[in-house]
Amino acid sequence: MRWYDSCETRRPWDAIFAARAITRRVCYSVPLSGPIARWHGVGNPFLISTALLLRTAPLRTRRPPARLSAVAAWGDVTMRGARLTRVPKLGRMLQTVRRRLRLRFRTRLRNRWRQAGLRNRWLPCLTFLYDRTFRLSLSQRVTLLRQVHRVTTHVRSTQTYAEVLPFMAAILGARQEGVIVEAGTFKGGSTAKFSLAADLAGRELVVFDSFQGLPPTNQPKFRQGDFAGTLDEVRSNVTRVGRINACRFVPGWFEDTMPAFREPIAALYLDVDLAPSTRTCLKYLYPLLQPGGTLYSQDGHLAPVVEVFRDARFWREEVGCAPPTITAAPWTTKLLTATKAEPSAGFQMRRVKDP
Repeated sequence: MRWYDSCETRRPWDAIFAARAITRRVCYSVPLSGPIARWHGVGNPFLISTALLLRTAPLRTRRPPARLSAVAAWGDVTMRGARLTRVPKLGRMLQTVRRRLRLRFRTRLRNRWRQAGLRNRWLPCLTFLYDRTFRLSLSQRVTLLRQVHRVTTHVRSTQTYAEVLPFMAAILGARQEGVIVEAGTFKGGSTAKFSLAADLAGRELVVFDSFQGLPPTNQPKFRQGDFAGTLDEVRSNVTRVGRINACRFVPGWFEDTMPAFREPIAALYLDVDLAPSTRTCLKYLYPLLQPGGTLYSQDGHLAPVVEVFRDARFWREEVGCAPPTITAAPWTTKLLTATKAEPSAGFQMRRVKDP
């Protein structure tokens, strides 16, 4: 039994790495004047690689070939002066290798797309770098992304880049007067990231949270006390990796703290997970959102929260306005966004005097 007989391909893509490893070992460990030149012993490395890709036994030649001719890349390969073991039609098999390689490459690329977080990390970062809705130099944007990555690696957070960077762009590009409001912070990861953008924009970030976790609820998948982070823990995290001087914390349950809040809001971010909490935030905070201001909700994957945004009766009776147009942010389905419409002058009526 030779060393290449023990090579097993447990997964489809392992065959490629095994073939490459065998080829390198044969080519670099065996002198050219040895078995490679005479085509015996270990055999042809290319044929061994092809055999592994097809999950067949390694190929060997019974006697040294007089000549090897290849017609085009991945074309028919003919062996003159040698007979191949277990490979009656090598050209057809090479075409099969090509098809299988193409399929495996696509599957591998798709898996790497998911594993590397291309949709959740790199594409949102590229969008942020070339976003023209706010004015920052390229060096400032790169520095800001590095700071966001530092927050991600140091503070536990539930948001991805695709769920944070659009709101940071909205903070930097806001033209309305008012503060930035975040409802729900967990350990302070999102607050630290938003504070970086708020400090650059010269805005104040107001953070509403109970700092005791979720309230009592009957909503599936959630329990009382989930996502709890104390005020001292959040302050410590924001001080370490964020801009604590740009933050103002309002501890307490939303029903107790939000009714007394009367400041204009330029941008609003909700991450409250529960439908009743979403109702409370929209009821007291959305009327304070300035026309042209943006609303973001990180709970677009939760059906009870989506139903709240679709409830036209709730918007008319409790919020006091027509329901806004809710859309999904790019690169993720969890982030919902809406822009508050400008007030219309078409409803102003006056009586015209008769001539």
